[in-house]
Amino acid sequence: MILMSSQICSMLISDIYNGFYKCTTCDKHKKGNGYTNLLNHLRRNHDNYEQEALEVTLQQRSLRTRTRGMYRYIEWVVCD
Repeated sequence: MILMSSQICSMLISDIYNGFYKCTTCDKHKKGNGYTNLLNHLRRNHDNYEQEALEVTLQQRSLRTRTRGMYRYIEWVVCD
C-alpha cells in the first residue's frame, strides 16, 4: 500500500496554529506551507516514517472494521 504525502503528514504531523506543525514522534515544531518541509523533516529525522504511517493506517482500519461489525450486531439484535 502506497500512501500519499498528505496522508503521511496527517498521521505523523499535528497542526498547532497558523502554519506551525508538530511532529508526533519527536515533538519538534516546524513551519509549513505545504508538505515539502514536513516530509523533509520526516525523511531526515525518522528513517522508518513510511512504516509508522502504514501501521497507523492499519490500526485505524481495523478499528473501523470492528466498530462496523459491532454496529451490525447490535442492529441485528435490536431489529430482529
